[in-house]
Amino acid sequence: MDYIKMLREDSALADLLCEVSGVEVLSEFKTPQDEGGHISYNISGKTFAREKSGSEYILIEDGSVG
Repeated sequence: MDYIKMLREDSALADLLCEVSGVEVLSEFKTPQDEGGHISYNISGKTFAREKSGSEYILIEDGSVG
């Protein structure tokens, strides 16, 4: 979580991450997209970043990333 906070506070670093990897760190946590009801999640989590392709990075309640 400290890395997410660091990226949110340092826009130059967040821009570099996006440029190099295509990953955009969101300014706040969001509810994961559920693909129109076709996906269900077994564990709670919040989206903290997205790829240009639309994939999401989700911080899961146990501290891992999905």
